[in-house]
Amino acid sequence: MLKVNQVSKSYRRKKVLSECSFELGPYQVMGIFGHNGCGKSTLFRIIAGIIQANQGTVEVHRDKVGYMPEQRSL
Repeated sequence: MLKVNQVSKSYRRKKVLSECSFELGPYQVMGIFGHNGCGKSTLFRIIAGIIQANQGTVEVHRDKVGYMPEQRSL
């Protein structure tokens, strides 16, 4: 299960996520796409617990989430 509720993130004065909300149940899959700089990576970093949102909440079963950033460091 994953629930993202009104998540927002800003870096200094630049808002990169604004009140993002969605919910996924067991066995559901969702794709997130958009142009460069629209906040996709920031959202995934918040879900994975790498960074904190400025506001909103994320409920996730962390043992069921994986994250591989664009850098091929594995």
